[in-house]
Amino acid sequence: MSSSRLKKHTLLTLTVRSASVYVRAINVDAKGRQEVCETHIEQIFLSLVKSSEEYKKKIEQTIKTVVADITQKVRQEHSIEIDFVAVFYSSPWFISEFRTFSLTPSQSEIFTKETMERILLESAQNLKNEYEENDNLKPIEQHISNISLNGYNISDPYEKRYLTASVNLLTTWVSHEFQKSVLSSIRTACQNVEVLHFSFPYALIATFNIDTEVRFCVLDVHGEITDIIFIKGGIVEEIKSIPIGTNHLLKAMNNDSFISDESKQDFLSQIKKKYLDPTSVEKEKNVCEAEVLRWYQTLINIPSFNNTDDYIILSEDPFRFLFEQCLEKEKGITSLIDDQEEGSHVFKQTGIFWSKYTSLHPEHIHRLQK
Repeated sequence: MSSSRLKKHTLLTLTVRSASVYVRAINVDAKGRQEVCETHIEQIFLSLVKSSEEYKKKIEQTIKTVVADITQKVRQEHSIEIDFVAVFYSSPWFISEFRTFSLTPSQSEIFTKETMERILLESAQNLKNEYEENDNLKPIEQHISNISLNGYNISDPYEKRYLTASVNLLTTWVSHEFQKSVLSSIRTACQNVEVLHFSFPYALIATFNIDTEVRFCVLDVHGEITDIIFIKGGIVEEIKSIPIGTNHLLKAMNNDSFISDESKQDFLSQIKKKYLDPTSVEKEKNVCEAEVLRWYQTLINIPSFNNTDDYIILSEDPFRFLFEQCLEKEKGITSLIDDQEEGSHVFKQTGIFWSKYTSLHPEHIHRLQK
């Protein structure tokens, strides 16, 4: 997809999280200048949901409502039509797996771009065959994760001789039934639109354009789940998910009979001001700090987490504020920069980047399409 084609589109990004649905309408003029027309986020309170089926239906209904609302608002207030939609799936809506393709020619050969293209085409055909056999899951992505020649990992394998070659591919699947429901919601609100599907963790690579040899750990902390993505040289090495998210802090306070609604709101208000008065919110602070520490201890039990050069962390308050304090206490990592965009902080190992929400603009979609 060319960038000139993208400039002709009004883009709608739909991000489906574990406990929220986030929608943005972005208009791009003839010169490529971007304007965010409308933004809408809808939280889903899972304490009111009694089963996994009810949870799924709640998410689907929320998607249908927010897409319809924002599309109508864009039409009425901006007199424009949505004609291009990018859908991003966070956990638990996608499944990722690594697959290995091996080559062992009878004599040494040169690894070329045509060799890689042949592997990707063979893998794509295998995915197509599997999808036809298993209608429950639909593949949406396939990305190169690792390449080794003659037993050694290599970042640039082209025009090099090999006797053995191994290519790891990261494949992402989404429930076919759920994807059909998402598509139905989109088409009901805006017909004849082009719709592309991505996993949100991989989309983060396009957002940050991480292509250095530094090893990054991306921590995407949303309502019920944390997605953990390890990246080096612009490729995904590993993806993990843990069932702990920002909502667990609120649940912990709600479950404590000694914390009133008034004191909870006072605590959240103080968090927004970046200052905590321990005399007034000590109980709330202790309860939430215990949850953040539990999350941190889960992370340090992941070997890859402890062998990372840089961390990129996406979260929001109160989780973000308290985890900042946890990092300083447990690792001695303190804030170096606090003048980024609103809601962002940079820390040091070699740098931890926080963002309240990462925007996925048309140029990021274009980068993903490549």
